[in-house]
Amino acid sequence: MKRYETIKDVYDRAQGYREGVNNYGRLRFMQAVGDRLHGLTLDVGSADYPVPMVGEKNKRISLDISLPLLLSLRSLEPEAYCIQGDAGALPFGDTVFDDLTALELIYYLPDLDRFWEECRRVLKPSGVLHVRYVNERWRWLINSPLARGLLRALTGKPIFPADMLHLRGDKLILRSLSKYFRTVQIQYCVFIPCSFAHNFNRLFEKSFLSCFALYVHIRAFDPSTQHQA
Repeated sequence: MKRYETIKDVYDRAQGYREGVNNYGRLRFMQAVGDRLHGLTLDVGSADYPVPMVGEKNKRISLDISLPLLLSLRSLEPEAYCIQGDAGALPFGDTVFDDLTALELIYYLPDLDRFWEECRRVLKPSGVLHVRYVNERWRWLINSPLARGLLRALTGKPIFPADMLHLRGDKLILRSLSKYFRTVQIQYCVFIPCSFAHNFNRLFEKSFLSCFALYVHIRAFDPSTQHQA
């Protein structure tokens, strides 16, 4: 947990939270899941940018490993229900949540299977898991010092070193998820994370080039009752 605490400020600046740097990318995620969240939602690892809930009957619990991030969320949303906890050991009983969201979380988790198993455990039988992560095909951007330097020069914001991200290919992620959920849907989204490129993004997301999009959205549901080896 200490590592996450020490990188909080860098993380905020790099991701541009509350500064509009990548609001378009997150907006597209909200568009994909916003009208599908009903009932009680667990938002894991997204304390800096929580998934908004629509409707008075829909509730959200924000869980994050970082206490400063949760305190920051509470300062902006005094009514937010926040819990400090580990994504690999969710502090809840079985079959509690209608939805579980994880926005740009999984490439910070060294053990995906542990997280998927916890997601399956706390979701109701009718529950849905919503995940967004950076496409592994963009690994070169993270691995390249030249690309990171150029982006920092253009945006004025630091980019994480490659060893902080566990980027995985789609096949590996889908194969891992299918052990815990019978139905998994994948959608590639956003080539340029800026609102001015909206029409460009929508056009290419529907083309054969969609698999090269910057972000991957996944919906997983129909939890399997037994782990498949």
